[in-house]
Amino acid sequence: MNLPHPTRRSVLAGGLALGGAACWASPMGWGVPQPERPRLVVLALEGGADGLSLAPPVGDGAYHGLRGKLAVRDPLRFDADFGLHPELKQLAGMAEAGEVRLAPAAASPSLSRSHFWEQDVLQSGLADPKAMQSGWLNRAVAHMGTEARVQAVTLDAAAMRATAGEVAFASPSAGLDANMAWRLKELYRNEPELLRLVEVSQAAQELASRGHAGAASGEPGEVVNARKAGRLLASPDGPSTVYLTLGGFDTHENQGADGGQLAGRLHLVDAVLGALKTESGPAWAQTAVIVFTEFGRTVRPNGDGGTDHGAAGTALLLGGAVKAGGLLGDWPTLARLHDGRDLRPGLDLRSLFKGVLHEHWGLPKRLLETEIFPDSASAPLLTGLARG
Repeated sequence: MNLPHPTRRSVLAGGLALGGAACWASPMGWGVPQPERPRLVVLALEGGADGLSLAPPVGDGAYHGLRGKLAVRDPLRFDADFGLHPELKQLAGMAEAGEVRLAPAAASPSLSRSHFWEQDVLQSGLADPKAMQSGWLNRAVAHMGTEARVQAVTLDAAAMRATAGEVAFASPSAGLDANMAWRLKELYRNEPELLRLVEVSQAAQELASRGHAGAASGEPGEVVNARKAGRLLASPDGPSTVYLTLGGFDTHENQGADGGQLAGRLHLVDAVLGALKTESGPAWAQTAVIVFTEFGRTVRPNGDGGTDHGAAGTALLLGGAVKAGGLLGDWPTLARLHDGRDLRPGLDLRSLFKGVLHEHWGLPKRLLETEIFPDSASAPLLTGLARG
């Protein structure tokens, strides 16, 4: 495949993002409310989250022996074979309500153990991320054909690869105040495409602030962003998708088990997911959330009380639009490990991405196979994911 040439709009929009003004905005249509539209949130846990702690395989007889002091001792219940980390209390409540599906051994197709390569693979949706510069979510949004004034949003300006492409993503966190907006409108008054970039970023900020009395005192910025995302999704004229990231999961030292460093990050994940559900209100019934990470961690602890880069990890699919059911993909067990150290893959994450885009967004299988995930024939899309 040939690399696409950057457009003038994308270059200038990127420059605005780096300058802290208008990050990304949708060039699609304007102001058509779509209250029943299917919403999709994609949450990337960056650093390689330890899936054996996030969702401990309590039914696998080898778990406690292999994990040693890192084994979770008091998990919350998910089902007879898997638990949830004790810090994931709100997620456990959603699971009890039939709103959570678990992929306990999900992985990229490359298994390289490199943060940057694996993130590029999973953000691009390509086994070879050098083949195309855009991200799979951007390519999917480009085929949605909706007419919302704010079609897609990112609350993380660093998530450039995942959201890159012909459809740009608005950012309500870009710090675009009224004075800066006026200056940019004057600058681009004869540039319709760039003028629209400014207008859509303003619209995203307005949508995110509706009915908001301010963040709770001391609330982490990641939770504040999740609340903004929920309000955007709740708006009848809001976006169809939001991309979020959480970092801090590279736990090489002092990982902890029921408590400690990783427990703190999982507590934040739980707070983010809870804020999304609360703020989206009735729109939660039309919402699906994909949670994934670039790889899991080694099964055995290392000498520093942590874990190193691994292979398969845990992914989640949750939301009011998610169909209740069993595990996603296979559980390969801990009896035989990948390279003698890692959890073996039981699901290509692209199968999950494709299944959600097909069943939740209604994108055709052929489009998914040829344009959005063009080298993914080895990863058949999952079915039975969305409520009827």
